[in-house]
Amino acid sequence: MATFTLSNGNKLSLIFPPLSGCLLVAEPDGRVVRSTAGFKQQFPIEIGLVPVLGHFEHDEQVVAEQTVERNLQTHRASRNFRNFWYLRSEEELDELREVVRESWDGLELEKPKLSPDVEGQPLLHMMCEEDRIPRELYWMGSGFHIWLQIMTHVLRARHSTILVIDEPETYLHPELQRYLLSFLRDAGTDCLLATHSSELVGEAERSEVVLVDKTLRSGKRLQSSARSQAFDVLGSKFSFALTDVLRQRVAILVEGASDLKYLY
Repeated sequence: MATFTLSNGNKLSLIFPPLSGCLLVAEPDGRVVRSTAGFKQQFPIEIGLVPVLGHFEHDEQVVAEQTVERNLQTHRASRNFRNFWYLRSEEELDELREVVRESWDGLELEKPKLSPDVEGQPLLHMMCEEDRIPRELYWMGSGFHIWLQIMTHVLRARHSTILVIDEPETYLHPELQRYLLSFLRDAGTDCLLATHSSELVGEAERSEVVLVDKTLRSGKRLQSSARSQAFDVLGSKFSFALTDVLRQRVAILVEGASDLKYLY
C-alpha cells in the first residue's frame, strides 16, 4: 500500500490486492463524503495518466475533437495521436519537438497535415525528418511510437496533482528510460511510476524507490543496506554501488567489503 497525504490532512491510498488490480481508497479527515461534489471539495486533486499505449494507425482519419478528448486516457489514444497534435497549436507542438531533439538525435517533427485518400476521405499524416530523410510517422520504429506517446501524455498532464505511469520501459532502450526519469523530476508534479526496469530503479535516488509486495500490508522504502532487495525481486545483477559511484565526482577506495558500511 502507498499512501499520499494532502495539505488538508486527507489521505489517498493505493492498495494492491494479492490477485490483481489496484484500488484507490480515499480517507477524509473526520468528514463523510456523500457526493461527487463533496469528494472534489475534500480531495482537490487532478490525476494525470499515461494510458495503455499501442502502435499508430497506418491511415488515421479525421475525428471530432470530442472523440479525441474522450479517448485520451484509454487504449484508443494511440489511434488519435495525429488528431491530437493537429488540434494543438504550434507552440504546444514545439514543446514536444524540443523533447525529441534532446532525446532522439537528428530528428525533427512536423505538424500533422490533411490529405485525401483514393476515396476522398480526409486522412492525417505526420512527417518526421531523420538526418534529413523525411518519412511518415507510421514508418518509424515501435520504440519511437511509444516514446512520442509517453512524452505527449507527460506534457499534457504536467499540471496534474499526481501523474501515474505504468511500466514505461516497454520498447524503450536504457538511455531513454534514464532521460524519462530526469524529465519527470523536473516536470513540476508528483509522479507514481510502477516499473520492473533495473535501469529506472538504478537511476532513481534511494528515497524514490518503494518496493511493493502484494503479500504485505504496506510498501517498503529502500534503505542503503537493503537496496539489493529490489534487484533480487527484479532478477537483475545490476549494481547499486556502481551506479552510486558513477554519479559522484569523487570516489573513495576501500580495502574490503566490510569497510563499505562505514561510508553510509
